Amino acid sequence: MSRPAGKAQTVLGPVEPSELGTTLMHEHLFLDIASHYFVAPEDPVKRRMALAPLGLDNLGWVRGDAMRNLDNLHLDDMEMMAKEARRFRNAGGNTIVDVTTIGLARAPTSLRELSLRTGLNIVAGAGYYISRFHPPEVAGKSVEDIRSDIVRDITVGMDGTQVRAGIIGEIGTTYPWGTNEEKVLRGAARAQLETGAALMVHPGRNPAHPQLILDVLEEEHADMKRVIIAHIERTIGELSQMKAVMDRGATIEFDVFGYFGTLQDLPFPDPNDQMRVHMVKQLVDAGYADRILISQDICEKQSLYCYGGFGYAHILENVVPLMRRRGMTQETIDRILVDNPRRFLTLVR
Repeated sequence: MSRPAGKAQTVLGPVEPSELGTTLMHEHLFLDIASHYFVAPEDPVKRRMALAPLGLDNLGWVRGDAMRNLDNLHLDDMEMMAKEARRFRNAGGNTIVDVTTIGLARAPTSLRELSLRTGLNIVAGAGYYISRFHPPEVAGKSVEDIRSDIVRDITVGMDGTQVRAGIIGEIGTTYPWGTNEEKVLRGAARAQLETGAALMVHPGRNPAHPQLILDVLEEEHADMKRVIIAHIERTIGELSQMKAVMDRGATIEFDVFGYFGTLQDLPFPDPNDQMRVHMVKQLVDAGYADRILISQDICEKQSLYCYGGFGYAHILENVVPLMRRRGMTQETIDRILVDNPRRFLTLVR
């Protein structure tokens, strides 16, 4: 099947890039992360809270560590997700990029139905997440096998369907490298060159890892101008290190807006939204506006509006006004939310 060069590829088919509008570049609409993250506690009281449906009686406890509750780690209800996605549409949003990859229970036909129900453009992701989520057969695959898998997702369809992906990623990596993760990254880079799709990488939680990722991608001759390093604000704390990533041609993504940290032991504290906007503003002032993306990475029920979270409309309802108050012009905001996503989602081959 031919690739629609010069178009953006949604789950309903190719669209003109001008139709993408305001875009969330890193979200999840249907997924299951419980299989490799949830461990039921032995304490009987905590176990009851962990196995109970997410609700007001355990929501505060779950927000201390999202992996504590089984129900929290599933997004699979079509009616609920349609209601949540429409809120983004009603706030002025146009496109959601769902970067749920193989091993996370991606659901291409559900994405297609959700797009039809809501009128939103939805772009799906191709590839594999971190090693703990790899299907067993990945161990026996070569770099070329991985390349072929990703190319098939983009040119033929995902998981035996005719629903095609429009971006590569999020390709999952950990620090130090998990088993087969570097192999998957190399296969993704080769698929990028063949398909003309952008490549998004989930880095490990270490400030050094984005540079190691870029080293591998350069070895594979990836198009660095079409590489996105996700989760930058939970990976790198220094603006100088963020600039160093962008100076190699890559784009960075502040994509955990609406998330205010956890009680888990992490390398350094997660910033809040005020801090995220402050960092974005500093980078904009330094001339990097064309290499910044923002999103929310909703992957748990606790982040949804119906569970007391901000939902998919948070950036439009709350973050954009904050950006304006911090002195960012509408032109800059549109560059980050409209122009930069359009550039990445337009297939170049």
